[in-house]
Amino acid sequence: MDLPEEVVVNIIARLPMQSIVRFRLVCREWKSLTESAFFRDLYHSTSNSTSCNWSILYGDYRSLRPSLKQVKLDLPSSHGNNNPSFPFCFTPTNNEIKKITVVASTDGLVLLRLYEEDKKMIRYYIGNPVLPQWIQLPPPPPPKVDYMPFTDSGLVTRMHNNVALLGYKVVRIFSQALLFTSRTWRFETYSSDTGQWSITQVCRPGAALSRIDTSNPVTLNGKLHWLDHLGCIFVHDFFSHDDQVRAISLPEKLQCGPDTCRKIIFTTSQGYCVLVDAQLIEEVNSYNVRIWRLNSDCWSWGKAWEINMASVGLGSSCVPMAINYFDIDVIYLWDSEEKCFLAFNRRTLAKSYGARKADTFSSSKPFSCLSQFVPSLHVVPT
Repeated sequence: MDLPEEVVVNIIARLPMQSIVRFRLVCREWKSLTESAFFRDLYHSTSNSTSCNWSILYGDYRSLRPSLKQVKLDLPSSHGNNNPSFPFCFTPTNNEIKKITVVASTDGLVLLRLYEEDKKMIRYYIGNPVLPQWIQLPPPPPPKVDYMPFTDSGLVTRMHNNVALLGYKVVRIFSQALLFTSRTWRFETYSSDTGQWSITQVCRPGAALSRIDTSNPVTLNGKLHWLDHLGCIFVHDFFSHDDQVRAISLPEKLQCGPDTCRKIIFTTSQGYCVLVDAQLIEEVNSYNVRIWRLNSDCWSWGKAWEINMASVGLGSSCVPMAINYFDIDVIYLWDSEEKCFLAFNRRTLAKSYGARKADTFSSSKPFSCLSQFVPSLHVVPT
């Protein structure tokens, strides 16, 4: 007996994402249902959508057959992380490719950069590892000089009601603009709407001196946010016609310049840009952690919470790494003694340890932070 379409949609929307991805292959009708805006709205309104997330490591992977694999936190689902077992793997067919880099991830999409050293050629792939679906982008225009003046910077998306993916842009930045006293920035962007690369120039406020990490900005609502370690955050909306870059001052307590005993993580959680200020307090041999949240309506900072990790029995070996994408009260740490990830819930004071990763990470601090990838059913616009 055939079930009504509405009943089928309600049943499928409550299943784990692994099952939904498999069901898309059953028939054309189910594939059409799971790709509809109604299904996405229903799926995101269920509890499933708040528990499916994991983190991936930004980095280079070099081998005869290079590939990328997910970094799983292996933490209990009660902390909002079910670690679904999707294979996050991309293997090129050309063995001459020597370098693969995860450039960015946002709204369920991942941007890969493949570089062929012998041909001095860059290729970009954008895709959804969950479906899986990968699209090769047209190559950027060749540089007019021997070196490559534009460097990778990020990926921004245009969404409808935070559910439907309408379009995306790949952003490259003119590197020399950051080295000299320039008041303008030049971007080379690929737009899914036009299918072409273009160059734009924007004006930047404030002093020209900066210490910006252009390779890993925070993406939110079509904007890229670059952290300047000299005291502010630069923001630009790539889906607007604004030719200005906005400068946002950091919270006052963070405007004291670089500090070897302080770690600052810039990320997102619950739809906000978030700063994690982890300062090592030698007297108690632990980190004092402050969480700041940026209100984009008035571009002001508010302190979400603060805690001294010594008060919950966590010493300096437990290094803050990330905030949970869905819950700002859950922080992830790397325990260099136990060689595992640790989740701490500030509301409940609960601690959950993951599986040991001694064979995976040889360093006590394998990376500076984790960049979280949230699985989705978004079909990549072509």
